[in-house]
Amino acid sequence: MARADRPLPRIAVTLSALACAAMFAACPLAADGEKKPGNSTLVFSDAESLCTDGVNLYLTEANPAPDGTVKAVDLSIPKGTTVAQGLDHPTCILADNEHLYWIEDNAAPSGAVRRSGKDGSDPVALASGLDSPTAIAINGTDVFFADKRGGGTAISRVPRAGGEATVLATLAFSVATMLVADDAYVYFTAPYDAPNGYIGRIPVGGGGPEPVITGLGTPNSLAISGNRLCFTEFQGGEVGCVEDRAASWTPAFLATGEGVNFGRCPGQLLIDAGTVYFAISAKATQDAVRMVIPGYAPVTVATTGSFGTIQGMVVLGSNLYWLESDAIYRVAKSY
Repeated sequence: MARADRPLPRIAVTLSALACAAMFAACPLAADGEKKPGNSTLVFSDAESLCTDGVNLYLTEANPAPDGTVKAVDLSIPKGTTVAQGLDHPTCILADNEHLYWIEDNAAPSGAVRRSGKDGSDPVALASGLDSPTAIAINGTDVFFADKRGGGTAISRVPRAGGEATVLATLAFSVATMLVADDAYVYFTAPYDAPNGYIGRIPVGGGGPEPVITGLGTPNSLAISGNRLCFTEFQGGEVGCVEDRAASWTPAFLATGEGVNFGRCPGQLLIDAGTVYFAISAKATQDAVRMVIPGYAPVTVATTGSFGTIQGMVVLGSNLYWLESDAIYRVAKSY
């Protein structure tokens, strides 16, 4: 149930016109944040991950069995519908045109990667018997996931259509990694303290892991769009991007000193055209959504009423939505 004492978001600020992007640092900001949809048809319990298929929103309620659920949110009504239930701590969720994919982050042998139709039809376990799976990514053909194997972390691939899972690599560390993928590689974070943190990649067809960005301090979020790959570092609070992976792996740092969140699911970092959104712990009493455009200073898009509450973000249409444990909020993107 939603907590009665949870306040609405504080003032959210967005850029008011395209002209603002040209003079980003000095742009006047306008208030435009609200709870969405703000009625009793949407009440969440321990919501933990958010995704979109470009039409609707989907989220997990990460309760233990039998109370874990996956819900679809139709924003045109607005209304939330349970599409999968009886789950055991469902966490990170992703969507494609036909299916939803999520992990159940439980100790062995109860961890699993699952798939269903977006209406909950044809549920299937793509991988089961896992030990604490903590990351998921998809490309055009496969689902990738990470789980503990002995004292390390295995990164595996399983066809989106179902079939046998294949271990691509076993990494030496057992702390949670983040994953993103394209059709050639799956990328992962090695969240060691500086200067030993790095971002690596593994060919989706198999082969050894290869560091591509090194010297980092606890990299903890990844996002990919075309040839652009962005990341955050917990140490130093840096937001960096490799603008063209085909040309160079030298990152450009867009922000530093940010209290970037250490979320375990996709959505703490987003790329939307030239803009990068990231979630931070703004202070001991609240989180914030920040945005940065290369060449300009970051600005705050929205703040929350509580600390440690942003579970994930998505861009859909003209809005940015973020998930807290019992509510969805939005802010118009008008830059």
